[in-house]
Amino acid sequence: MPVLQIATNNISRISSPDRRLLLLNYCLDNRFDLVALQEVSLASCPILERSYRLISNPGVNKLGTAILARPDLEILDVQNDPDGRVVAARFRDFSIYAPSGKRHREEIATFFRVILPAVVWCPTPVLLAGDFNSDDDLADRTRPTAEKKSALVNRTLGEMVSGLGLCDMWRELRKGQAGYSFFHQRGSARLDRIYSSASLLDLLSDIDIIPSSVSDHFALILPRPSSETTHENSAEHLETQY
Repeated sequence: MPVLQIATNNISRISSPDRRLLLLNYCLDNRFDLVALQEVSLASCPILERSYRLISNPGVNKLGTAILARPDLEILDVQNDPDGRVVAARFRDFSIYAPSGKRHREEIATFFRVILPAVVWCPTPVLLAGDFNSDDDLADRTRPTAEKKSALVNRTLGEMVSGLGLCDMWRELRKGQAGYSFFHQRGSARLDRIYSSASLLDLLSDIDIIPSSVSDHFALILPRPSSETTHENSAEHLETQY
């Protein structure tokens, strides 16, 4: 697997040219090579495609998923699900999947037990990076004390991860740290996650959470070692052209 800077972020259906430009410059400033996006409403975007290849699956409800990839990364195959909840790209040494979890409990169970495992099959190692909209451990959420614990933990997420033989990168690399990526009036939660095949663990040395300029979700990133070559356009801020 090449040394890359990989991120995932829920972009809350951004639609205006100014906000799409903000997303582009955010990705360039942070030198992202691959970005998994959720709550995507766009099928194409000339602004983003100035510097990245866009693989988008907005779905019928425009709450879809997408992957931004550095142009020189060779993509061998692309997969989508009809609902827009998953998009996947297979590269030479690994595959990246960008899921966006359902909101209702029954739909979440079907998504984790049926839809996502059916899509996530590949002979190469896997990165699963996205907004899962679920917790599989009480420590992954701060909550009102009156709220039932059984309503907070979705065991189908843990079952899916175990069944696919994946590792929770935050738990592997930031043991004991909270890792909340979404904050609201009632608390906070670790909704945004990156899972990987065990074979990639030795190649991934760190994980971090950083504020996002385009969303109420923080971005989760697998940073590249500082000595490695970066995206050649990373220092170039772009201005809106209509």
